[in-house]
Amino acid sequence: MKVLKVSITLLMAAFWFTGCASNDSYSKYEKYDSDSFVTEFYAWVDNVETVRFDSDVGENVLIGATHGAISGVHFDRHHALRGAIIGGFLAGLVTAIVEGTNKGYEYELSAIDGDSVIVLSERHSAELGDCVVVRVANSVRIRPVRAERCAL
Repeated sequence: MKVLKVSITLLMAAFWFTGCASNDSYSKYEKYDSDSFVTEFYAWVDNVETVRFDSDVGENVLIGATHGAISGVHFDRHHALRGAIIGGFLAGLVTAIVEGTNKGYEYELSAIDGDSVIVLSERHSAELGDCVVVRVANSVRIRPVRAERCAL
């Protein structure tokens, strides 16, 4: 039981440190934006809606439960049930931690050149009526700017 507690503590610490090391929201460029075409344009936010992204938690609970049951069946039927419960729980927990929230935002934008654009984002970066700069590289970023930037 002590080994399980130590393993869970180490796993949680690894996820925590990974999140702290990779959460640099003030950087202008992301590492995977290298060697890519980058464009920016200004637009007005016409609408913002909350959306839900898909999740792999359910599938991974099933995979973990199956693996746990198969691993536990070597001993007896009770170990198979225990293995299925623990395997499903751990697989679902790890998946939920890695995925984070599945809440997102759909922005309907009117670019100043007349184009209409829809952007999906995990961040709630702008409000209805904001003037934003949209940066498109390997990912898309929306950042509010002064309204003068969107003036024709």
